[in-house]
Amino acid sequence: MHTTTATTTTETTTTEITTTEIDRAGGRLAASATGANLRSRSGARRWALRLGALGLAAATAVPL
Repeated sequence: MHTTTATTTTETTTTEITTTEIDRAGGRLAASATGANLRSRSGARRWALRLGALGLAAATAVPL
C-alpha cells in the first residue's frame, strides 16, 4: 500500500499550477484504482482522500 504525503506552506498558492496537470495525474491514479477499491463507500472515500493529497502535493511541488 502506498501512502501519499502532502505538505503545504502559506507562501504556496494553488493558482500557480494548472488543473490539467492535476487532472492528468489524478486520472492515472483513478484509472489504476478501478475495481474492488471503488466498490465500497470506504474504498471510494480512501481514493478521494488520496487524489486530494495528490493535488496538494502537485501544487506544492511547483516552483514559484
